[in-house]
Amino acid sequence: MKILLAAALFMLTAGRLISQTAADPSGYLTDLRGELTKAWPGNRAINIVFHGHSVPAGYFHTPEVRTGEAYPQLVLDRIKKEYPYAVVNVIVTAIGGENSESGAVRFGKDVLVHQPDVLFIDYALNDRGIGLDRAARAWESMITRALEKNIKVILLTPTPDQTVDITDRGSDLQKHADQIVKLAEKYQVGLVDSYRLFQEKIAAGGRLSDYMSQVNHPNRIGHTLVADEIATFFRDPGFKSRDIDRVLSLRERVPIVNSWLEWRLDNIIPDLLKREGMDMWIVMCREISEDPIYFTLVPEPELSARRLAILIFHDTGTNEGVVRLAVGQMGAGYRNIWTDRTKSQMDVLADYIKDHTPKKIGINVSNTNRSADGLTASLRDRLQAAIGPEFSKRLVSSENVAVGWIETRSPGELEMYRHICGVAHDLIREFFSSAAVIPDVTTLEDMSWWIWQRMEEIGLEPWFEPYITIQRHPKMAEKYKDKPNVIHRGDLLHCDIGLKYMRLCTDMQWHAYVLNEGEKDVPAGLQTALDNAVKLAEIYMGEYREGLNGHQVAANTMAKSEKAGLRTSLYSHPIGFFGHSAGTSIDTRPVKSAPEEMPKVMDYPLHLNTCYAIEFGVTTAVPEWEGKDVTISYEETAAFTKDGCRFVDGNQTKMILIR
Repeated sequence: MKILLAAALFMLTAGRLISQTAADPSGYLTDLRGELTKAWPGNRAINIVFHGHSVPAGYFHTPEVRTGEAYPQLVLDRIKKEYPYAVVNVIVTAIGGENSESGAVRFGKDVLVHQPDVLFIDYALNDRGIGLDRAARAWESMITRALEKNIKVILLTPTPDQTVDITDRGSDLQKHADQIVKLAEKYQVGLVDSYRLFQEKIAAGGRLSDYMSQVNHPNRIGHTLVADEIATFFRDPGFKSRDIDRVLSLRERVPIVNSWLEWRLDNIIPDLLKREGMDMWIVMCREISEDPIYFTLVPEPELSARRLAILIFHDTGTNEGVVRLAVGQMGAGYRNIWTDRTKSQMDVLADYIKDHTPKKIGINVSNTNRSADGLTASLRDRLQAAIGPEFSKRLVSSENVAVGWIETRSPGELEMYRHICGVAHDLIREFFSSAAVIPDVTTLEDMSWWIWQRMEEIGLEPWFEPYITIQRHPKMAEKYKDKPNVIHRGDLLHCDIGLKYMRLCTDMQWHAYVLNEGEKDVPAGLQTALDNAVKLAEIYMGEYREGLNGHQVAANTMAKSEKAGLRTSLYSHPIGFFGHSAGTSIDTRPVKSAPEEMPKVMDYPLHLNTCYAIEFGVTTAVPEWEGKDVTISYEETAAFTKDGCRFVDGNQTKMILIR
């Protein structure tokens, strides 16, 4: 029996050794999270030490150090948001240029002296100079000494070095990353696999340079990536992170938006010129009266056209492909051909056209699409005078090129749209709550200003003024008819909000119900009204198919809606750079109620990689409200790709309850 028991114990022990893994982030700091929740006088100071080289030290572009943008400080910000009563000391013992051997030598006097509750170690970038074996000994020395003091240890694999191919599984940097993973598994301590995080971003189509401030130092976006992963150790397993708490700063947005622009110029413009058989597309405008499409074509930060701006997209028909030119200084992405300043910009443009003799020259004039109608009459006159009657005959509307440019989303934009819509959804949940609504006191105007002010606080802007409406029981409508804009219990609230972030717009309409005293849920009839809207959304989005125009999608949807017994009105529009953007619109309202250009706009067919505000109204009689008709005005941002039409960040299926 003893032999069998010993054998069993050996097998169990061997099994544990074989299956050793790094500590689970959700449980590794459970006791510490308990300490962080305590308030004075029952709390104590929590010491978190970050030990390593220049990256945790905050080096941005050597010798500039941005402590506040490095991941230790960003981690502190996240901890304080979740644990407002906690006293947390973040102590950075990192030294630029140092490797783990040097860090191990000073470990006692510089690290242990602080009696850390949690210790982070990040040295791999500089350990390439001492090799794997020496690095392993140094890391193990620090790990074991910390564990002897009952310190929680979390190891970090390296952040990138742009001189190293991050996809190379055999690189020295990858080998050090792999060794750190094995050390975390061996000692069953925490692991933040920074290298993998960056690899995943690149695999998804991102550019490494967007996350870096110099060759081997992350910028704030790169540090944020690491900080968000570290934060999972401190987060309660039931915690749901919010997009609204992670809105990027103005500075952080610029490299991302500009990387999207570079991809768009390289890929979308050539495809559109070829699709429409156009040799040249000219976009020109003047300061103060800029063509709206101009700002979608130039890198940030660009706030005006600088007197006269002229952009030329020329399909050369050679191996050179489409060249991008500017008659004037434009910055990245365009070559300036206004080198002879004795000539005017318009003369330089005319000379270029005459030298290259394009057959079809697109300019932004359109009777149908306002997004493709940004060329002023005076500039058109000047262009025609400069190029003469022969080439003026070759001027055509660039309508379909302009619309295609505006409507088509890049892979990066489609990926980021989830976060952008998430911010809007978080905002809706904030104002449809007791944070903004006091029954019998708060007015519709109060709520509109509350929303606008909150957008301002998080660094975003509305593309139209937010507004709230009320539907209520007939008896309550009669009771409050003298002051109909004050919110009361039993009201059904409806919002319509649209924000702009990273050059992209959202447009959403959601509903909330203000509970009566003692009421625990929304009346069943109101939830049924919302259910009918959700049902219509599924029908509607199922009719989005490449090549169909707005009239066809509308007809197919209305036929199925009628069959399902739904009373429906459709009025969807494209969304992206603009709220009411360019592309396929769908509208079944009476002609007099819809925009006058709508019938022609609806002739335009659906293309892939485009986004829409799926917008409609469904009317349902509500028994609890004496059979009153309640219209659910439903709107949500969706993307149409090869996988079909889908909501970017989900949609409302349950009524929000305000207590």
